[in-house]
Amino acid sequence: MSRVCVFALVLIAVATAPSAAERVVTNFDADQVDFSLDRERVTLQGDAHLTSQVADDPSRYVRIEANLIEGDITSGHFEMLGDIRIVTPRGAMEGDSASYDAGTAQYSLRHGGIMVPLGEGEGREVTCGFAYAQEIASEGEIVYITRGRFTTCSRPNPHYSFQAKRFRWNPETQQVVAYGGSLQLYGLEIPMLPEVPYSFGEAGGNMPSLWPFPTYTGRDGLRLGWNFNIGDAMDPPYTNVRVMWRQLRPLQVSTRTFYDVNENLRARLRLGLREDVRQDIDRIVPVDRYPEIGLEGEWDVWGGDYGLQSDLSAGHYRQRREDDLAPVTEKRVRLQARLTGNPEGTYEPGELWWWVDASGALYTNGMHYEALGTGIGSAAQLTNWLSGSAEFRQWVTGGQTPFVWDDVDVKTELHTNMQFRLTEDWRVRLGGRYDIVNKDLRAWDAELRRREHCLTWKVSYSDISDNLMIGAEINGLFGNDEPAKDACPVDGPPDYWEYHSGGGETTSPADETSQTQTQPDADAASEAMETP
Repeated sequence: MSRVCVFALVLIAVATAPSAAERVVTNFDADQVDFSLDRERVTLQGDAHLTSQVADDPSRYVRIEANLIEGDITSGHFEMLGDIRIVTPRGAMEGDSASYDAGTAQYSLRHGGIMVPLGEGEGREVTCGFAYAQEIASEGEIVYITRGRFTTCSRPNPHYSFQAKRFRWNPETQQVVAYGGSLQLYGLEIPMLPEVPYSFGEAGGNMPSLWPFPTYTGRDGLRLGWNFNIGDAMDPPYTNVRVMWRQLRPLQVSTRTFYDVNENLRARLRLGLREDVRQDIDRIVPVDRYPEIGLEGEWDVWGGDYGLQSDLSAGHYRQRREDDLAPVTEKRVRLQARLTGNPEGTYEPGELWWWVDASGALYTNGMHYEALGTGIGSAAQLTNWLSGSAEFRQWVTGGQTPFVWDDVDVKTELHTNMQFRLTEDWRVRLGGRYDIVNKDLRAWDAELRRREHCLTWKVSYSDISDNLMIGAEINGLFGNDEPAKDACPVDGPPDYWEYHSGGGETTSPADETSQTQTQPDADAASEAMETP
């Protein structure tokens, strides 16, 4: 059946801020269109489409496909049923039924899935997350995902997923918060602490571990670590808690509480008991912080081409006795600033970066310590199987510090990393710190990596404390590997519900021809309506 009707509805939508109202133009077309007698309600059946767009900003749009769309033209409220696909600049969704308000651009999707962009940059691949839930709804700028699961694996039967009663996703910061739940890894369900929020995504700050993978060191023996938040990272203040159980040494506990002063400044309160600290030195030092308060800031300068970071801290510290390490207890005030030519923090082949760092510290015993450092580095793809990076660092120091971890131990050094691609999925990485003045290799580490679609399994060793670790990373989200080639399909999330309702393996949306219609039939009749 040919298209029988296309029309446009223009709504006057009030912006969230107390500014001038915005015109939202909504277009419809379908195989069959029926109006009520008063022409206030409309029913669209058969391959129905709805496109809603801010008239003055075409980049702000919503496109909806469904078998059936019913709506109130006056209010701009619509209900959809059957094979629903919703596409927005911030994500794509699929589901069985949905509602949409064209005036506020708020939606609610039931028994659906949403594709969430989690990180992007010029010339870099986009990483996507996929959330599946009984209900997905927007409220203001936040998307709420109820009784669902989250994964970055673009398969109907994912390798892993985080499951929780509730998720929140902030499209602006690309951050996801999960409340309690469990991790399902290759069919094995690993419970997490109930009702404890975990933050992840580009702005997640402190990611959850894929639940404690073992680490062995000559200093600690076997150890397991946990990292979780108390409070919601989207609504500071919140507290990040790190707990490390160690076989040969006492339990390690540290907390960091954050409060956003404004969009550039963040205050913190930090407590630590036997917290391991490694700054410049090639050893690990146990430190107590009781407490440390701080104010950290970050700004884009000169048009965003450079980044400026600052940190002001004050606290009472204890350097604990260990082997030949002398115990020291002292108060310290420290100010640090760093200007960088790599504000995005990308260290990929073809990148060149530099930084200038200055810091000064005062101690209650009358001592002081200053350090000025510069660094320049680059990464390159040397062959199709070998890539590497190198960074040259030079420091000048003055004064004296009572703490070992404050001191810049290596003044002139070269920090290198080499990565060997043995096959498409197997890789080896080698890294080291070389003291140029003393001609001494101060530290080195090695890592064997095996990529399995969205996960990379790894075994690594560092000669600092004889550290052997077994673990996993999520590619493109919590790791160094690029995401899989189909990690962000253009037509929305995989059909998870169809697969798990007995449909079996389904074709990835990336392999199917897109059915999304972005423009109505130019030959069809059209009608414009405007409501206040």
